[in-house]
Amino acid sequence: RLQYHSPRYQGYHAHRLQELRYTLRTMEYCFIQPDPLNPGQANWLNHATGQSPAKPRHGSMDDAITHAQGKPIVLILPGEDILMSQVTLPIRQMAKLRKAIPYALEDKLAADVEELHFAIGQRNQDINDVAIIEKQRLNQWLEPFDKHQVKPRAVVPDILSLPWKTEEWTVLQED
Repeated sequence: RLQYHSPRYQGYHAHRLQELRYTLRTMEYCFIQPDPLNPGQANWLNHATGQSPAKPRHGSMDDAITHAQGKPIVLILPGEDILMSQVTLPIRQMAKLRKAIPYALEDKLAADVEELHFAIGQRNQDINDVAIIEKQRLNQWLEPFDKHQVKPRAVVPDILSLPWKTEEWTVLQED
């Protein structure tokens, strides 16, 4: 949530903030889910917030990335590649939290923390949601995007995108 507290520019910034909120609500995303059994293939769909999603498409990963056409990309990876965990740390500064989380979870992990990527999710007071993936595996999934000089806006495990209805994709966007 964005806030601006200068009375001198408050009217101008309130207008700009309203425009930004409208843009975010009406933004179109491209969701890409690589096929774990055939790494060169993917499913994808474009979805504009507030509208019914388009029919999912299937084809090459290159086609999926090209089809995104500049839209923000949400990359959906196989849940078996990502460990979801929580850690309780009374640290408020994000930089210190990023450094502390790997070592707070170190005893619960089979791999060396230096070989893992840690993404901090939602925070509830001192409890932090954390997604963990091997750096090498993440780089493999991101390689096609690097080739196209595109960076996904978000990477999420497929377990967080389970269908609400069978044979359909379900997406939850929280403000």
